[in-house]
Amino acid sequence: EGGRAALAAATGMAAQMVAFLTLARTGDHIVAARSLYGGSYSQLAVTFAQFGIDATFVGHPLLDRAQDLPDRFEARNQIGVDVNRPLLALFPGSRRQEVRHHLAPFVETAQELQRRNPELQVVVSVAPHVSISAEECPFPLIRASSFSIMRAADAAICKSGTTTLEAA
Repeated sequence: EGGRAALAAATGMAAQMVAFLTLARTGDHIVAARSLYGGSYSQLAVTFAQFGIDATFVGHPLLDRAQDLPDRFEARNQIGVDVNRPLLALFPGSRRQEVRHHLAPFVETAQELQRRNPELQVVVSVAPHVSISAEECPFPLIRASSFSIMRAADAAICKSGTTTLEAA
């Protein structure tokens, strides 16, 4: 493919070190995610500092919000579910078109899971401006913080988007 040189590294950390040191010089500043793998964090925070390369670690605002969450017991009490039974939370979206697209298959999946495990509780996270009828969804609708609902749940079914980031 016209390549003139290559470099092989024995580990990902070695490859990362070579890549960063090829790009960064003394006095440079690297901005990286706060949620980096520990080895990468140490490499940037400690090792690169020895080369005069500073690093700042930043997070996502959603991660910052997640710091003040209730524990599972408290979250379950807040949303009014049995603390001793398994809980599945459905997150079909915050826009009407998302809900229209995702709700029916999410409900069908939850009903099948309940058929297999009658102890399973199911709740649906609903944005304040979204309305879902009882005909569309037989499960309780919860308008609490999605973080709290996730904290309460043992498992969740999420549409793609912000909710998947919150779930991570």
